[in-house]
Amino acid sequence: MKFVKMISSAANYISSIVLPGSAVGIVSFSDNGNILSNLIIVNSDDDRDELLNALPKSAVAATCIGCGLREAITVILLKQNKHIPKSNSTPLNTWASEAGRRWRPGPPQ
Repeated sequence: MKFVKMISSAANYISSIVLPGSAVGIVSFSDNGNILSNLIIVNSDDDRDELLNALPKSAVAATCIGCGLREAITVILLKQNKHIPKSNSTPLNTWASEAGRRWRPGPPQ
């Protein structure tokens, strides 16, 4: 149930709250981080649909929130030279707590 609420919240954010011209990317995490969508400048319903389709479809038991944050930072850094707005915020939407392993900032180990 928590996962469904999280995805619903993320879908609402993408569909209704993200302002036109905003850059949005999506990462997921389990026992590692995964980039589901690099930054997309949201200017149309098609852009929103692309992001909505990138949302995870199911949850896994392992959680490495720090790994997800590392991938979010990677997505933000990949925006260089792409004419994407310079201000950044990284909303963290999760249904679980950090578990499984210790996270340290820096490159993947």
